[in-house]
Amino acid sequence: MVALLLLAIVSFWGFYWAVNPIKINSLITPQRLNMAYETIHLKTADNIKLIAWYIPSKIKTNKAIILLHGYPADKGDILPSTAFLHEKYNLLYLDFRYFGQSEGHYSSIGKHEVLDLLSAVNYLHVEKNISHIGVWGFSMGGAVALMGAAQTKLIDSIVVISPYARLDWIADEYFKIPILRYLFAKLLSWWAYYILDIDIHQISPAQSIKIITIPVFLIYSKVDSVVPYRHGNLIEKNMPVNDTSNVKVFDILEHGQIPSSLNHDITQFFDKTL
Repeated sequence: MVALLLLAIVSFWGFYWAVNPIKINSLITPQRLNMAYETIHLKTADNIKLIAWYIPSKIKTNKAIILLHGYPADKGDILPSTAFLHEKYNLLYLDFRYFGQSEGHYSSIGKHEVLDLLSAVNYLHVEKNISHIGVWGFSMGGAVALMGAAQTKLIDSIVVISPYARLDWIADEYFKIPILRYLFAKLLSWWAYYILDIDIHQISPAQSIKIITIPVFLIYSKVDSVVPYRHGNLIEKNMPVNDTSNVKVFDILEHGQIPSSLNHDITQFFDKTL
């Protein structure tokens, strides 16, 4: 009985910190990179207020890219590695709910964050009259990009770097105790379902990509210790055949290591698909 109680306590503690992680708040802003920008306020379909940056392109264009950060970071975390896109595209950097400057009491690690993305898409389409929208997403942001693209026709192409394939796999990998990890993962999924009404077995970018018809540029690593190789591999296997889609697999890069050598490939991809 004591052992079961201990398991319940440990699993709940893990669940609590998974949906309420310590936030990584960056200090960098577009101003520090000498980029003109405006802070915009969005509201999601479930009434969460979000904060984003809108950075006009250096050239006049009706094309824009939404940039989605990973977990548990914020929009500023990905600004330095993606600012090169400012040369040709309007950019919208979004703080997901709970993170950065946005509101929200917890992170759903993908499910409700799709609503965050859709609010940004709607803003660009309605308020900025943008007719061609791309999405760049890293880690959780990449997973959200895949799931969001399956729910709207307003996204034209996406670049996803190290996205997870299935949230239940992430839960399984969250606990590192070999003998008990399966049980802990089951308990975590139980807490998510009964407290937040989230069925983690239904949160699957690998399933979403099966119905996506737009071009996708998938980038992942064989040695990623945060989002292991099997995630990217499953997404790649499920990708529909598309002449403009692309896959790049690295042998040595860890999670979050995004080489500048990718800048040309990413720019070229968006040039062809937006």
